[in-house]
Amino acid sequence: MTQVECTILGVHRLTRPSRYVFTVVRIGVASPVSTAAAAQLVEQPSGTPYKVDEIGSGWFFDTRGLVFTCEHVRRACRQAITNAAGSKLVVCASPNENTAVDWQHSSWEARVLAHTQHWDNTTP
Repeated sequence: MTQVECTILGVHRLTRPSRYVFTVVRIGVASPVSTAAAAQLVEQPSGTPYKVDEIGSGWFFDTRGLVFTCEHVRRACRQAITNAAGSKLVVCASPNENTAVDWQHSSWEARVLAHTQHWDNTTP
């Protein structure tokens, strides 16, 4: 029997949560940048521009803003966050793979709520 490693992410301030249940999301890491010329820029309310590197996918499975993804996505995000100071874990609704991802207007900061491995700097 194969063991599946998984991760549960939590999204804050999800508006109209029932709209997003079972919606596929893209998962990425937003890192601060000094120029607005980078691709996939997201400007925070503070005015700081962030470049988003898309790392994987998952889906909303609960109206409280809970996202399911695989453990390898969490590990890759953790590695990217460790390598770039000030980076954040983000998710963006993506109804289908042919729709462009709007990181600027349809993304939320997320945090890891549960996972099958250690979420720390010593275990990437």
